[in-house]
Amino acid sequence: MKSYSIDLETLGTNTLDTVLSVGICEFNKENGNILKTLQINFSIPENKTIPCTLATIKFWMEQASHNLDAVMDSFYSKETYSYKEGLIKLSNFIDKKDEHEIWANGTKFDIGMLENLFTKYSLRVPWKYNSDRCMRTLKMFCGKLEIDSKDYKFVPHSALSDAIWQAKYISKALSLIYVSEENN
Repeated sequence: MKSYSIDLETLGTNTLDTVLSVGICEFNKENGNILKTLQINFSIPENKTIPCTLATIKFWMEQASHNLDAVMDSFYSKETYSYKEGLIKLSNFIDKKDEHEIWANGTKFDIGMLENLFTKYSLRVPWKYNSDRCMRTLKMFCGKLEIDSKDYKFVPHSALSDAIWQAKYISKALSLIYVSEENN
């Protein structure tokens, strides 16, 4: 079974709000190794009304003062895609031949937003209805874990960086759960 970690950067917390970028990585659950990665930045029309929430706009303004890398990554990417192009690229990244699981920090948010976009653009969702896995549930059971980021530059609120961090957290948390099960 293939494992993927996915993260979105958005302009709101509602499932129909604007998605700025999506980061996804395929990873090995046993050792946390990242097998392949993809970041898609969407081209957002500058002179069009877009769905967003004020709290999220304020959040991004605060990021500009101390996390400029994330702001630059989400708002000023040189390579951008229309939603339809980006969703096709995302779909092609996910291996359709094998069973897979899609991990996100809350299945209703990231995965829900993406499923809404796939539907809006008349595209097939590239995972099965039961492929979603929840980071929030895993974090509830395993708590705060130290994640080594020496092999990549961790940038909080950068979609790909967050997806990689999540993959490493998942691997470490699952190893603790499996060890716990073996000891019982």
